[in-house]
Amino acid sequence: LSAGSTGIGGHDNPLAFDASNLTASTSASSSMFLRELNSVTIDPAGLSAGVGTIQLTAGSFTLGGSDRIADSSALSIMPDATLNLNNFDETIGSLIGFGSVSLGTATLTTGVDNTHTIYSGVIGGAGGLTKIGTGSFYLRGNNTYDGVTSIVRGSVLASANNALGSAVGETTVAGGNMARLVFDSGVNYTTPERVTINDAG
Repeated sequence: LSAGSTGIGGHDNPLAFDASNLTASTSASSSMFLRELNSVTIDPAGLSAGVGTIQLTAGSFTLGGSDRIADSSALSIMPDATLNLNNFDETIGSLIGFGSVSLGTATLTTGVDNTHTIYSGVIGGAGGLTKIGTGSFYLRGNNTYDGVTSIVRGSVLASANNALGSAVGETTVAGGNMARLVFDSGVNYTTPERVTINDAG
């Protein structure tokens, strides 16, 4: 699938399809709205919306390899959709929505586009989560992933008791004043997880 400045589908009218493999792209900052009727594997050419948004409205989207989503593109996952990293590391512009992310053993890196976003879905698996970029990333779901939460730059705001994943993993915050971990004042964070804050040295 490919489109120019008009994008693919619309917020209230996503492009519905039933395919085994998928490649989709739009130009510049045009967005795409996709609804898979069953499940699909994202092809090597991947998904790219420039600095626009890729919205997964429904269905299961599985990576067939690493770096299948353009680093500059924001990713929105709706409640009926799942992104399955399938053990492949992936970097995205930002993450929003209520849908789920299955990591397997992979690491999801978010924050390239330096925006402030809220993610209320659940991230699960043995892998981890890395925050880069200058923006703020609000985690409002009770996440279950077991890997490391690494805050390299920007802010991560934990707004749920398991926002930073299970107690199996740990959270690390880079040194200096470029990375921050903030616990929402309305949340009693009781997950017994190790948190390491590195000095600027």
